[in-house]
Amino acid sequence: MILVGDAAGADPIFGEGISFALGCGRIAARAIRAAFARQDFSFRDYRRRVLLSPLGQALTLRWLIAWILYSFQWRWIQILFWWVLKPLVALIGLLLVVNWARRG
Repeated sequence: MILVGDAAGADPIFGEGISFALGCGRIAARAIRAAFARQDFSFRDYRRRVLLSPLGQALTLRWLIAWILYSFQWRWIQILFWWVLKPLVALIGLLLVVNWARRG
């Protein structure tokens, strides 16, 4: 069994999942093609394929950002990140998080 789309992971910050589902589909198709070529359908390397892909890197980075931001219980820290530092957060997000598909 191969998990793809929201079953494999969704954006922990915004909940977006369509682009991630498409990226997972691409990785799954490559894994299935490799499985037929090797006649080995264990998919032992699928997790590694996902984690090392630009998709997996983006999901890992988004999980880390969400874990850091939402672990703060103080409202003023979330206001600082989302309103005061919004241009910086947007630039970092654009460079490191949003354009994951272009790196693949």
